[in-house]
Amino acid sequence: LAQTKVSEWSVRSSHGAMHGRKKKDVVELTPEEKEKQKKQVETARALFAKMLEMRRGQVYNQQALDMTFKALQFHPEFPTLWGYRREILQSGSIDGNLGDLLQTEMKLLEGALRKSQKVYSIWFHRRWTVERLFELAGAASGAGQAEELLEVELGLCRRLLEVDERNFHCWNHRAHVMGLMRRAAKATESPTGENLCPSTDAPAPDAEEQDAKATAPVPLATDSIADGEAGGETAGSGATATPEPPRKSVDLADLDLKLSTELINRNFSNYSAWHLRTLLQQLPQRAQQPNLIDVDKELEWVQQGIYTEPNDQSVWLYHHWLTILSRGHEQLRITHCAVLSEELFVFFSRPVCGSAQGNTVLRASVTFSSSEPSEASMHAGTLQPIGVDASSSTTSTHRRTRQLSGNRTRHCQGWRFVPAETSGMIDSTRMHRMAKGAALKLEAEASMFGTSADGTVLHNSQSIVFCGPAILCDSQFDAAEVTVQQLGAAGLVLPEPDSKRGELLCTELARIDELLELEPDCRWALLARGRLAVAVAASSTQAAAPAIENDVAEGYSRISTLDPLRQGFYTEARAASLACCRVLGWLASGNSLQRPLDLSGIALRHMSPTTALAAFGVRILNVEGSELRELGPILQLLSLQELRASRNQLVGDPTQVFVLPQLRHLELRQNSMVLRSAVVPPPLTLEEVDLSGNPGIFAMAGVVGEIVLRHLFGEELPHRRWDITWDASQALCSCRCTPRHDA
Repeated sequence: LAQTKVSEWSVRSSHGAMHGRKKKDVVELTPEEKEKQKKQVETARALFAKMLEMRRGQVYNQQALDMTFKALQFHPEFPTLWGYRREILQSGSIDGNLGDLLQTEMKLLEGALRKSQKVYSIWFHRRWTVERLFELAGAASGAGQAEELLEVELGLCRRLLEVDERNFHCWNHRAHVMGLMRRAAKATESPTGENLCPSTDAPAPDAEEQDAKATAPVPLATDSIADGEAGGETAGSGATATPEPPRKSVDLADLDLKLSTELINRNFSNYSAWHLRTLLQQLPQRAQQPNLIDVDKELEWVQQGIYTEPNDQSVWLYHHWLTILSRGHEQLRITHCAVLSEELFVFFSRPVCGSAQGNTVLRASVTFSSSEPSEASMHAGTLQPIGVDASSSTTSTHRRTRQLSGNRTRHCQGWRFVPAETSGMIDSTRMHRMAKGAALKLEAEASMFGTSADGTVLHNSQSIVFCGPAILCDSQFDAAEVTVQQLGAAGLVLPEPDSKRGELLCTELARIDELLELEPDCRWALLARGRLAVAVAASSTQAAAPAIENDVAEGYSRISTLDPLRQGFYTEARAASLACCRVLGWLASGNSLQRPLDLSGIALRHMSPTTALAAFGVRILNVEGSELRELGPILQLLSLQELRASRNQLVGDPTQVFVLPQLRHLELRQNSMVLRSAVVPPPLTLEEVDLSGNPGIFAMAGVVGEIVLRHLFGEELPHRRWDITWDASQALCSCRCTPRHDA
């Protein structure tokens, strides 16, 4: 295939009404022009109707191709006609070389893009055409001509982005072209494994060149000499052509880096260019190449943009990704393990996949070490997600999660280790050894789903290893050392800290404080400061978390005042940050398992599983005075003995809490809970339930409180008796268990 020759022409900016570009003033038409336009519309309607009828009849011939060509020249924003042309070209009914036919499509698309650069159907058809040309070029002559074709497309994208750097149609097309470039580069891969391809990007122009470009017409594609121009006659008169010099080859990642740098230097409020830089930092690192982007220099560059326009969102999003999100480099890990009631629980840094009905795909093995090598033992088994209760499969109203079909996967952070039948059980003797300091080694194979930086779908298994002591959550194992072990759970709150990252976070927090002295009303700076303060507390010492709680709360309250339209978002962010601070402070306290965890009064609407599971082992939890509508991951804290959840917005049946096997006291006052027909048996340890102030319960039971007893507890056990304090006029409903002396 020959390289497409495209003459230079100006891109009409009058169609752009977004991104600060003014629309061209509407010119009033003369009566003669209106009459002419009316006749054109009538002719076009008749033509379109005829073509749609031909498509329904599956008429695929040269006449239909010519008619769609003319129609799309007149009105290119007609998706059905573009689809009709693809059907005709794929039917095989058109005579001629497919490559020549596709080149005709490129010329038609060139005219369409002159009229509008933001039409989905035009860009989709261009993508389809480029893919077919790429396949033909590769099959005919290898990667050379295919790369020439893609150079034209990169030039097209580059010039369109010079006109409108936020044209997401163009960004998407460029990303697809870069994917084809990587495919073509495999044929010319260097011996060192570096993918090279021809470069069409020249060095970034200086300011004078940019000013000159701003006043000159912008070509849509790469520069080429059209037929009939000066020099063309000389070539046609038999002049000897000058051999084309060897093309320079560059790294594709470097090509992306140059483009993003140039566009951001021109206008740093460019979400797509910042996003391109995030993708570059997530590409697999090659052994012979250092990191493309130095984080320290990148943050210095970001600071320039922040001080130029502190209220621009795009640069703050990139700053958040560089700092809090650790550039997407966090690896899946097992943060900690815990032992409760002679069962071993495993916690991951983020949700991993297993099946819905207990046939988990997570395999694991546990090795218990000891001072005596002869006492070491290994147990093979599987991991089952916490919260899946097979016995409640027929009572879906009481499940913590909706019922999933057998072929659906479930994502969960907390898992229970189930030994295989052949490996033996983990007995209480081994638990006592762990209480004396014995460590364990756990190897788990987790299924991972997602996408890579280049958009490739990922589905693989990853082996994760944990070595260290487990957190002993049973009361008989309480010891001073439990706090040191529990501190390993802090990794669940934020990405795994290290000294270098801690220094980076402290530096950025200090920079934000300096900016706020100059711009005290910058809401993005206040939001970044709240996030950084919590991250710094987690990465340095958890004991510092309570000290920053008031400061964080005050900052979020100020943001809500500055930006009242997003008050709900800031309220949730404030609650999540305060919950992290309090969990970190609880982890750092002495004898933390015995100490109540107080998360009350912070307007918490949703408890994050990450934050909740960091407190696995807690026995007393207080979430009163918030806005919770469901308990969610709180019901995975199987160690809870006392739960105070009054004055929230909880809905559903109170018996959902009975899945907590060690629960003793339950307070659900002043919520919106109701009683349903099914009954989940209460745990044997339960002593008191307070449901006062739930209107739905009183509306159902009326003045007969015994209905509540029958619903909650069913048949009385021989050794227990439940008494109820019931007063509908005062919305009082308190149930208390007492031993039966007549049993």
